Amino acid sequence: MEKLVISLFSAALGFFFSQFFNLVGYLRRPKFKIANHGDGVLSFYCGSPPEAPWEIELGFFLDNKGRNPAKNIRIFVSELCVWDADKKCFEETLLGYSELRRPVDILPSGQNIRVLLGRILGDDCSLRIDFKDELNEDDAAFLSSDTRFQTRFRAKTFIFCDDPNSSTSTILEFNPSADEEWGKVFFADYEDIEFRRSIVMPSPSGLRALR
Repeated sequence: MEKLVISLFSAALGFFFSQFFNLVGYLRRPKFKIANHGDGVLSFYCGSPPEAPWEIELGFFLDNKGRNPAKNIRIFVSELCVWDADKKCFEETLLGYSELRRPVDILPSGQNIRVLLGRILGDDCSLRIDFKDELNEDDAAFLSSDTRFQTRFRAKTFIFCDDPNSSTSTILEFNPSADEEWGKVFFADYEDIEFRRSIVMPSPSGLRALR
């Protein structure tokens, strides 16, 4: 009887300590916070027409608010939508669940990283997403067609790391046309049919980094 009591006590004690360490690990896990500053615009580049097209970088900042570093970070996007001004709603493109290029392997506690969703370039005015792997020719053509001459985007974003308790997802909007100083300059010619045919570059020059 005494051995049985000792065995039960040892088992209960082992269970308690295992759960205690699991709880401590859970409380110290990496905690991701997504900051979508400036309508999701990371930078504007005015280029040097006609040799270098203007460029807009879209993305967000990823913070680790947890006590442990986040390792092997992977970022995926899905449900990419473009704004339909006539219907006043977002319409989903054909882009499926896709992985972005990995920004870093380790994100220490209290630090943040800049995550690039993609770029809009003035040479064809479509959103070029920063994929981990290149799309095949057909999928790339569909994505280019869906996003060309669009000024506002929305996507569901998924963040993962080695700790499964740290995974998170959110819906982000990217609206470079909201910028009165630069965005509207770039997108003003979208309404011009001749611009759609010839892809004429806007004239301002310089660089403005928002973040």
